[in-house]
Amino acid sequence: MKLTVLNDTLQPLDCTAVIVVPEQALIEAGHIRCLSENQTGQSKHEFHALGQMALIQYEDGELSAQQVHGPLCVAAKDETVDMNNGIVICRLHSGALTILSNADRPVRKYLETANRFCTRWVRLDI
Repeated sequence: MKLTVLNDTLQPLDCTAVIVVPEQALIEAGHIRCLSENQTGQSKHEFHALGQMALIQYEDGELSAQQVHGPLCVAAKDETVDMNNGIVICRLHSGALTILSNADRPVRKYLETANRFCTRWVRLDI
């Protein structure tokens, strides 16, 4: 499955994994979507690492959010996720992390929500 993140103001990004955190997820975490090129039983661990690394690197100043205007769209083989407000955490094919954020979003709060969601998801199955 190919994952592509689209927005009117940036070039399409091809990713191996993404975590989509819409504004609604700040209230109810069930709105977070995790998509990977290779959906397997171990994918939840990939998402846990992605959410954790994005938060840590952001807090350490090693990673910043790229501000975009307008909606973000994540296109996968068999589904499309559209989001007007929130962030998308992306792992590119190079292994690098990227955070795309709609303008004026509290990025740290979104990253904490994604990390907490992914951590609980892994712990539920251990």
